[in-house]
Amino acid sequence: MDLSTTVATAIKTGAMAALGAQIDVAGAGATLALYATTRPAPNGAAGGSAMVTVNLDYPCGSAAAGVLTLADTEFAQILNGGEAIWARLLDANDTWIADLSVGTPAMHASDPATAEVVIASTTLYTGAFLALIGAQIAGN
Repeated sequence: MDLSTTVATAIKTGAMAALGAQIDVAGAGATLALYATTRPAPNGAAGGSAMVTVNLDYPCGSAAAGVLTLADTEFAQILNGGEAIWARLLDANDTWIADLSVGTPAMHASDPATAEVVIASTTLYTGAFLALIGAQIAGN
């Protein structure tokens, strides 16, 4: 099926709105954890500790133009430094929602599948703090 850009964007925006609703379904307390380990099969064992776990705001954000822009979060301390490769989304009941690739805006522009969670830099330093400001989950 061939779709116009307008239709394709509307479908992606709808999917991102549904993702936002799923993140918020259990109320406040959803999290996004970033990992430097090899990305597992969906909902598989993480293969190591999270670099950082960020508590998402409630509601988590808003969907437009094929992306879910997350509401700005409070700071979370980075416990394990390195290069963020993937992220795990859990709702407030710790129910798995999604595993997503992590990358920069340039990575997403080059290949959207390499950066479903778009952040300014994938290099994270132990002891530093991370807040998601303008972070996006992109509908690929």
